[in-house]
Amino acid sequence: IALPALAAAKVALYDAMQRQGVGNTALAARLGVSEGAVRRLVDLDHRSHIGHVETALHALGKRLRVSSVYTNAMADRSNGKVGGEPVDQATLEEKIKKIYHDANVYADRVGGVEYGMNILLSPPIKSPALMVVSVQGGGADRHRQTSWPDVFAYADDSNPYPFGKRMRTDFEERGLLDVLKTKAVASNIVFPQWPSFDGWRKQPTAEGWLVKSKQWLEEIVHLMGPKVILTYGKKPFEELTGETKTKDVVAQGSFAGVPVVGCGHLIRGAKREERRAATSRVAKLIGGDCSTS
Repeated sequence: IALPALAAAKVALYDAMQRQGVGNTALAARLGVSEGAVRRLVDLDHRSHIGHVETALHALGKRLRVSSVYTNAMADRSNGKVGGEPVDQATLEEKIKKIYHDANVYADRVGGVEYGMNILLSPPIKSPALMVVSVQGGGADRHRQTSWPDVFAYADDSNPYPFGKRMRTDFEERGLLDVLKTKAVASNIVFPQWPSFDGWRKQPTAEGWLVKSKQWLEEIVHLMGPKVILTYGKKPFEELTGETKTKDVVAQGSFAGVPVVGCGHLIRGAKREERRAATSRVAKLIGGDCSTS
């Protein structure tokens, strides 16, 4: 019997609680909510938000994975369309502004942005060839975005940070520098900035932020419709795809109907061979958008 996604998630949550011997009160304490709120999360007759069920599963060390059939509707969503109609630039920007608004409202409500917050690292564009996804910003500037930046930082030659320099070098070597500079966007799997991801995961607001950030990122992907997503580091690839990223090996999966290429972190250990293999895979997937100049 096939269950609706929400019902299946609730059953999975109830099963995890029973197997681990975690009652409603104990789980409520982990989530910072009332016991009644947890009761409703496992009540099949209550219409909970699936993101709240996912947060509860995260608190139990579980990950929610939903398999779907790739339909024409999904194809529309992953190619910058809403309701089958293409999204124009003005509509795209209005919808991205709404995500910025919602994320800042959420930040005001739950906190967790002491080191700032990044949503996009580039201006939004329609049907980009490439979306680069990292873990999160380090928070050195403690800047909290209320709108997207004017330029794509990784592609800006004046950007002095090693991550961007190495990315530009790799893309130029593969003949993709024009793609990086004119046909690429970037975001993170986690919007709040923090000096280290592992340290951030220990924060009380981390689980909720991870779920919300991924939901907003999925919406951004649907709106923009990139041809391919390139992740740097093990964590963003695994969080987006649910697949395992092996060290020194380029991985491939999918997120929101878009192919995802997983490369090691540019600064923390990705070898030259893996970086070259990753940009070659990207070039093959984006096809005609490659620059050979």
